Amino acid sequence: MNKVQSVSSQSCFRMGALLFLGSVLYFFTNVQRVAVPGSIFDELQRDLQITALQVTSFGAVFMYIYAASQLFIGLLTDCIGGVKVLLTGAILFSIGAILFPLAPNLPLLYLSRGFVGFGASMFYVSLVQIAAQAFPKQFTVLMGWLLLIGCFGGIAANAPFVFFVQKMGWINTLLVIGIITAVAGILVTLLALQGGKGSVKKVKFDLSLFPKVLKDKNNIVVYLSMGICFGIYYVIHTTVGKKFLEDFCEMGAASAAMVLSVMGIMSAAASFLCVYISRLLKDRKKLFFIMSAIVTASSTLLIIFCIISGVKSSVIVLFFWLLSYFCNIAPINLTVLRDINPPERLGTAVSCGNCFSYLMVAFLGSASGFFMDLFPAELINGIPVYGKMSYLSLFIFLFLLSLPALYCAFRVPEITVQKTLNGEK
Repeated sequence: MNKVQSVSSQSCFRMGALLFLGSVLYFFTNVQRVAVPGSIFDELQRDLQITALQVTSFGAVFMYIYAASQLFIGLLTDCIGGVKVLLTGAILFSIGAILFPLAPNLPLLYLSRGFVGFGASMFYVSLVQIAAQAFPKQFTVLMGWLLLIGCFGGIAANAPFVFFVQKMGWINTLLVIGIITAVAGILVTLLALQGGKGSVKKVKFDLSLFPKVLKDKNNIVVYLSMGICFGIYYVIHTTVGKKFLEDFCEMGAASAAMVLSVMGIMSAAASFLCVYISRLLKDRKKLFFIMSAIVTASSTLLIIFCIISGVKSSVIVLFFWLLSYFCNIAPINLTVLRDINPPERLGTAVSCGNCFSYLMVAFLGSASGFFMDLFPAELINGIPVYGKMSYLSLFIFLFLLSLPALYCAFRVPEITVQKTLNGEK
């Protein structure tokens, strides 16, 4: 009996340690996703002598691979188990994190970002499965902490990250992060190897689910509405926001980074509070999509007016913060997808939604660099500073893109708890 209890205790400790280390990796996933290139846009452009499009492509490479991976990572986790997927992700992520600050040329820099994006794509789903299987009674609490830790990574990637960059340089800062990541990856490897072969589920990949999901008009309007709004907010937060505040609003690097850190805090708060606000509204969720789209369209339009009129005050910061609060309603988005899809298609529906959202982020990252490079930058102290026309063209594009999201938001179905219970789903 004592021996059985001892084995069980060892297993719980091992799985708990894997969850902790996985949470550390998930934290640094968000650091990498937000900090590169957004927090070091100027430094990368100055030191590497590259264009804005080449800088924004660092984020785009990460996002394209991260997004595409979402379509099969869930299946992979079901087939070989969360621990093995976490291990694979840790190895790839660590290689990319260390390679990026050491890479001597642009192709290797992009390759390293590919490793980081592919490895990062494996963490969330694998941690969800590990927690669900090893700690089913504490699952909700653990997921809450996991998401919170991830949000802290996004916050740390701005003002704290910029502080260390100013003290140590971006190469040394990213190298330290890479080393910490590698240590966590080594520990994950050691713990994963202690578990033996384990059981492997035989799960077949059913391609017929994808056309069924994508033929559902309700899914499409949800994807377009939330994906576009999230993409616009996220590309501002992670790619061009800090550069825009420095170039157009003439903010210092530390002040601009602090604005983006507050964006991360507000985004985390919104993700937490939207569930409770929905309950107060009798489980109504369509309103969140409408508000997200209205805020996205109006904020980008008002920023256009600010650029045209030369207004460089903190009012632009307010628009950034509004975007961060209203465009991150992931729990509501997931609940709507659950309501409009049968259980056997839910995983596929969610993976398609995640894929579209991050593909939109990747596309907007590349597009941002393209629009910024349409007009020549002025070289000041060795740093390219983009002018009024570059940012005007960018935000006009973002505003126009927000209009189909606004149209789709009003077409998102409203399915309340009462309707579902009455069989009106």
